[in-house]
Amino acid sequence: MTRLWVDMGDLLSFAAEFRRPSGIQRVLFELGGALRGLADRAEPGFVVTGAEGRFEAIAWQRIAETFHHLATDTRPSLAPRRSRLAAALRCQGAALLAAARIAPALLVALKDSQRQRRLARSVPQAGPMAPGDVLLVAGAGWAEAGHIQRVHAARLAGVRVALLVHDLIPLQRPEWFAAHDTQRFGAWMDGMLDQSDVLFTISQATKADLVRHLTRRGEASRPISVVRLGDGFPALSARTNTNVPLPDHSFALFVSTIEDRKNHALLVEAWRRLLEMYGPHTVPRLILAGRPGGQSDELMHQLRASHYLDGHVQVITDASDAHIAALYRNAAFTVFPSLYEGWGLPVTESLAAGRPCLASATSSVPEAGGSLARYFDPLDLSDAVRAISSVITDPDGLTAWADRISREFRPVPWSRMACEIWNVLELDRRRLDQPEA
Repeated sequence: MTRLWVDMGDLLSFAAEFRRPSGIQRVLFELGGALRGLADRAEPGFVVTGAEGRFEAIAWQRIAETFHHLATDTRPSLAPRRSRLAAALRCQGAALLAAARIAPALLVALKDSQRQRRLARSVPQAGPMAPGDVLLVAGAGWAEAGHIQRVHAARLAGVRVALLVHDLIPLQRPEWFAAHDTQRFGAWMDGMLDQSDVLFTISQATKADLVRHLTRRGEASRPISVVRLGDGFPALSARTNTNVPLPDHSFALFVSTIEDRKNHALLVEAWRRLLEMYGPHTVPRLILAGRPGGQSDELMHQLRASHYLDGHVQVITDASDAHIAALYRNAAFTVFPSLYEGWGLPVTESLAAGRPCLASATSSVPEAGGSLARYFDPLDLSDAVRAISSVITDPDGLTAWADRISREFRPVPWSRMACEIWNVLELDRRRLDQPEA
């Protein structure tokens, strides 16, 4: 393998649209940093979408700054770029008005420029990557316009492609997504599978989903390597500021974007029943930390109409990473009722903070929580109420559970994930280098 390149375009495009990183952007950042830490092997490169939609190299420092702005919502370096863009657009508009006076000459020049661009695009453009290099796609490329075309051009230029699949949920459960999002994801996933030489998944559950999808595509068995995500986000914890607002009473925590798949509705109804059964002095407040996403309007309306269960549910839509970290450390316990996951980052985040987690017994979630989390059926309200009741009515048992987590939980470093990916890519390179019998 001449050089490994990591596609970071998803992180930068996400930062331009949203105020907080989602799980995939966090994974992408931590994985990139861990790959940089393999100094005894080779220094990886990083690419994003550059001029005319081609891959361009980007310095890690720029990536780290962008992610820090996402995590803290400071964004000083993002705002000037937007201002410069607006200024550039205004200048372009003025130039076009002036050009109207010389339209014939302008049209000739424009046509000539278009011919040159078509000629350039007819040759595969891999940006800084060279034949034999490997491009690792580990983000949400389906959200980037023209991503498949860029990957295809790189592959035509002799670059091998490795794909890390987080999940196939839009294809498994399309009812949770807008139709155009499902179609876009499906087209991107199939295109990436066509282009990829090496496949990774982040869990055994996702691997099983991918095998089924490949079978539906009529493909024979392909090697798929499972690489476990790291635990926690060490690059953020080093910058964590503890001076953040915290409730002055006991609370349970659910960290997630608010959307149907995450199953907030079941949890809110469970809290309603718990309050009826035990009263507000026994039931801790429920904190939902995450921005409202798709299909969340009905739940948010119900919460507002009930005055957030008379103040027993709190929604924090814009918490910084420092705030989230402090909430994890101070929660009585966490809850994760998601209906379908590719892994279950909030489960391992909870355990890394030493906090017990009640989680759904579905898809990949038990892989994330192992024997240190406790589980319930996310489709069964009574089972969810039972699981939460067993915790809030037994404070001594909850303390013992937290003590067990502190003793037994061993966080997996992100460097292990980076090493596993590197080793698979190295084996792939050696296989290609072997002479045919």
